[in-house]
Amino acid sequence: MSNLQQLQYWLDRVEDLAGEMSLTFYPQKFVLCNKEKMLERQVYHGGYRMYSHWSFGKKYMIDKILYENKFFFLPYEMVVNTNSCEAFLLADNPLVYNILIAAHVYAHNDFFKHNKAFQLTQPERIQYRIRKGCNLIDDYSKNPKIGQEKVAKLLDAAHAAMFTNCGQSLSDQGTILDFIVENAEHLEDWELNILKFIQTVNGHLMPQMRTKVMNEGWATFWHYRMLEKLAKEIKEKLSFNDYFNAHQLHLSVIRLGHDISVLNPYRIGFAVWSKIAKTHGEPFMFNVRQNQTDHEFLLNHFTGQDFVYRWFLKPGYVDRVIVKNPDNKPWDVISPKDRSDKIAEYVNLVKSSIWTNGTPRFQLSVQHVDNKPALIIKHIFDGRVLNQNEVFGTLRLLNYLWRGKIM
Repeated sequence: MSNLQQLQYWLDRVEDLAGEMSLTFYPQKFVLCNKEKMLERQVYHGGYRMYSHWSFGKKYMIDKILYENKFFFLPYEMVVNTNSCEAFLLADNPLVYNILIAAHVYAHNDFFKHNKAFQLTQPERIQYRIRKGCNLIDDYSKNPKIGQEKVAKLLDAAHAAMFTNCGQSLSDQGTILDFIVENAEHLEDWELNILKFIQTVNGHLMPQMRTKVMNEGWATFWHYRMLEKLAKEIKEKLSFNDYFNAHQLHLSVIRLGHDISVLNPYRIGFAVWSKIAKTHGEPFMFNVRQNQTDHEFLLNHFTGQDFVYRWFLKPGYVDRVIVKNPDNKPWDVISPKDRSDKIAEYVNLVKSSIWTNGTPRFQLSVQHVDNKPALIIKHIFDGRVLNQNEVFGTLRLLNYLWRGKIM
């Protein structure tokens, strides 16, 4: 068989196995990419066909330089929430890597189809809606009364407001962009049309931020299960070394961070799903997959001192940290109370980092100052101090949208 025929055989095999394991998914489409195309796809939010903007080109050049100097590694795959589901595989991957990656993709596909956060994302229409929005941006850029410069400024400001959380609670997932579109009084019709399109893109992408740990953990859990099911077949049809290399790839995906504060969502998610499967069984897993986001997932299941210690604070890991910081004490000689405090501290670190998608939260309101509407932005402090340079830069961009006093 040719390389492509071999790959197709294994893709079909993985799809059959995913179905046998009760995963259900949209029709799956795989696209093989070279390194340059993979870099290009990555900057467009993981593979969507986006509009032109300088920030995408900037990210592409930075990633390319980092990649060429080995400070950055290409993703093994990218998968987008579309129906049919589109996934991009790196053509240079060894065959056995793409077997494992395909298993990972089918689990993502299942998660997109069933998780509650994705139910309003319209995966069957998103590429059409993005294409329509891109055409709209091109038309306004070519319009002599508007022009490319004004459109670029508007997009700069919209990007600054896209993913920033605002609202009183963790379940309130609005963004500053949503608030401004609803309340700003001085935006022209063409500007509102573009901003509403950016809202569409943002609304489609936001569920992936709200379920990062669950989604990556779900895909990692099932790719590992499928790898174990295929172990004998891979050893017979390929080689033992191929199976070993696939297993090593899995271990690299769930590796601990080099520092205790560097969180790996793949490991966190894989560990929690493994715990749920062992404790409650697979039917319960599918119920959790459908009805929770990272907030509930971690609140309900990232618990238990033995669980946290074994997966994230085991002695071998702490020993490596001690080499860097001699003041740290090994777990096997510290008191139970100190151990309990450290575990509680780590659990809080994980939950606080994940629940906010890693971004600060703000409460927004409108007050009239000198008989004019002023935008009031209150930072909901969570222990992390804002970078003042980024604050001022963001406020300048938001002012382009609000066109009034911001406090």
